[in-house]
Amino acid sequence: CNSHGTCNEGTSGDGTCTCFNDPVKGYWAGVSCTQCADNYFGSSCDQPCPGVELTAEACFGRGRCESDVLGNGHCVCTEGWGSATGCFECDAAHYGAGCKNRCEGYVAETNEPCSGHGVCFNGTTANGTCVCNEGSGYGTRDCSVQCPNQCSGHGFCQEGAHNDATCLCEAGFAPPDCMNCVADRTGEECTIPCLVGPNG
Repeated sequence: CNSHGTCNEGTSGDGTCTCFNDPVKGYWAGVSCTQCADNYFGSSCDQPCPGVELTAEACFGRGRCESDVLGNGHCVCTEGWGSATGCFECDAAHYGAGCKNRCEGYVAETNEPCSGHGVCFNGTTANGTCVCNEGSGYGTRDCSVQCPNQCSGHGFCQEGAHNDATCLCEAGFAPPDCMNCVADRTGEECTIPCLVGPNG
């Protein structure tokens, strides 16, 4: 039994192996006890897959564990659940009960939320809204539309009235792209008031 179980021997035995099934000697399976029992992995078959100790199910019953002697215990989760958490929480692109809802701007090819330009409020109690990455120049609710010239480094991109992206310019800078000073300001940072002559 490859030192991973006991043989049912003797005149009353049938020659089959009874594999060890405990935390000290490991959780073994197979005719000759050469494989890990379901939901266990590692060279000694003594490492439980994520979720087994809490729920008795690998990956909390929401995926498949890469188990066995050569396995690494990594969970391959059903859609919506995060493998980084052993399928315990929603992945970065899903939210709601059962992690069944996709976040705004979901990109199927990469399983990314927010058109790849932001972070989603994910989780089973979240609402799936996006916060676009700061400095990315994206500002719509799904982070799919970029502001003109990324607000030239002098403003913040935000969602406009018609699912477009508009710049909220710093003081002294003018829309639409915060590149130029407002009418009554000048200077590199648009902080110098324009001098008004006697003729206006």
